[in-house]
Amino acid sequence: MPGRSAAGEGAEEVVSDLLSPLAEATYRDESLAVLYRQLDPADLLYSFMIGAAISTLASGASAATGQRAEASPKYRANEAEYLNLLERKGLLPPESSKNAVPDGTAKENTRNLLQRVKEKLSSHIGKTRAQVIRSMSFGEQVADIESGLISRKEKPFANVRETTPEILVWEAGADPLPIIMSYESAFLSARSEGPQPGHYHKLGAELMSQIPEAMEHPLKIIRQKNGRIAEVLDLKDQNERKVFLSIELSAIKDVDGTHSAYNLIITAFGAEENYIERQLGKEGNTVLKK
Repeated sequence: MPGRSAAGEGAEEVVSDLLSPLAEATYRDESLAVLYRQLDPADLLYSFMIGAAISTLASGASAATGQRAEASPKYRANEAEYLNLLERKGLLPPESSKNAVPDGTAKENTRNLLQRVKEKLSSHIGKTRAQVIRSMSFGEQVADIESGLISRKEKPFANVRETTPEILVWEAGADPLPIIMSYESAFLSARSEGPQPGHYHKLGAELMSQIPEAMEHPLKIIRQKNGRIAEVLDLKDQNERKVFLSIELSAIKDVDGTHSAYNLIITAFGAEENYIERQLGKEGNTVLKK
């Protein structure tokens, strides 16, 4: 089992341990809780897994055939149960934390960003709260999610970009779809601390607000063995590590009650140089832009 540092860098080989029981629960019509209890949450609940597990299965894709389809009612029930389990374990903010005080260790610019979204939420004359949330930039949405000002039910996916950068269309064969990121992934990527130490990527809303533009000019692009696209961005976290994105292409997601295709950011974290080098040289990975 990889150590915490490996998990912080992605440790994708462990995701399959969690995905397999989830997939079985969906396609064999069995209870997610029964299969999940066969695993050891202490070993598996690393931060990157939350978004990866939920996002990969949300397409309703069969692990055996690789085909995509609309998520079944059974899948949606399983996903809801899984998300509730994460919330009970303290990995997600409960509904009661919507008006929680932001992390006191946040940087000044993040506090300014958070202040702007607070003002938007409190002075939405002529608009509903839902309309105000939908009108926010990605950075503002992440600030809301990081602080608990909006709940998962209000915003299950943050809108990253209206369309995919041309470089990913040309170099990676991505469809020019909107890019989104799940509430869970945004929360864990942004947060610096919480009830589960070691599960947070500490990027902060201010740094994450720069991701949409930085995606247009990545330092490196890698097609990973699992079919996802990785981007190494010209952004650095507080430890001077380059921001690393893992993106699932053409994922089918239920957003605002409609199933559509999106390019989905599975996770974002600051990657050590040796991790990036391993990804560049890993068997089965293809370097699309060095």
